[in-house]
Amino acid sequence: MERTVEQAEGLNNVEVLARYLNLNMPDLSDLSRVNLEEIAKSVVFQRLVRKLDFEVSVAGIDDETEVKTFLENTSRNRSTATYNTYTCELKKLTVYCCEVKTSLIEFTPMHADNYIIRLIAKGYSSASVALSVVAASSFCNFMERRHYDGVNIKFRNPFRGTRVKLKVRPTRPLVIPTAEEVRHIIKNLPPRQAIMVALMSGLGLTYGAFNTLVIAGNNFSCCTKGKEFSGTIPNDLLKFLTRYLKSQKLFGRMSVNAVKKSVESHMNRLFKKGEIRAHYYCHAFRHFFALTEYGKDNDIWRVSRLLNHTSIASTEKYLRGLDGLR
Repeated sequence: MERTVEQAEGLNNVEVLARYLNLNMPDLSDLSRVNLEEIAKSVVFQRLVRKLDFEVSVAGIDDETEVKTFLENTSRNRSTATYNTYTCELKKLTVYCCEVKTSLIEFTPMHADNYIIRLIAKGYSSASVALSVVAASSFCNFMERRHYDGVNIKFRNPFRGTRVKLKVRPTRPLVIPTAEEVRHIIKNLPPRQAIMVALMSGLGLTYGAFNTLVIAGNNFSCCTKGKEFSGTIPNDLLKFLTRYLKSQKLFGRMSVNAVKKSVESHMNRLFKKGEIRAHYYCHAFRHFFALTEYGKDNDIWRVSRLLNHTSIASTEKYLRGLDGLR
């Protein structure tokens, strides 16, 4: 025999009550016109409450001020490249907001997906679209933390969990120069580019570190990937550098991209002449350094410190990707 709602409630059993309501919930076709109108009013009312609640939560939040604060926070790590990249990407996102007549604060997961689809349709590469998403998501994470009052999250990152798939292009195989090739490259480059390759292959520096690099005696210091980095220059490398350093500024005001292009253009020249077996990119010399140092004693902790990695996991991944981890 079926129990009435009152009987189910009388049992003081939530599971029984829930099961009863699930089995006896009327379909819309069973309801009268008056009942349907009441339900419709209730749905509209609930939506208006949610919308008003959102408007109250974000009232007073200014998009431009939030972006400025975010970028100021980003620049604290002294990474000019990161600051410029985030500035460019957030401008791109702001333009999209104007096109669809919304604001960053009102961005929804649907807006986020449509933004990614728009970038793909405009012909941006997968790497460029991924960079745009990272910058936008980073800003949204900042907003989410900034406007959490300990009870309610006023803003959620709409880019989190996006289902838009990017077309992944096959990655270019990484080729590492041999020690003999490194010596030949340094010998056949102009002084400035020769120093760059010597520092990347001899200290494991990234090309982004050169415009902050300071050498004093046998010590060096720089800022790479937003982190301070310093160490001692090996004697053989120091002897080579002293032939060119003297007292002049090492790289002047060269931008990060200028450093990269100046080295890689010479790599292309040597490759076309058949003097090296591949057109080596700047990062290949840092990989060369990592493998060379690890091959000396298989001490991954020492290599991690030399590479200025934040965690040993980064170094493990780094060497495993080079098939150098034993």
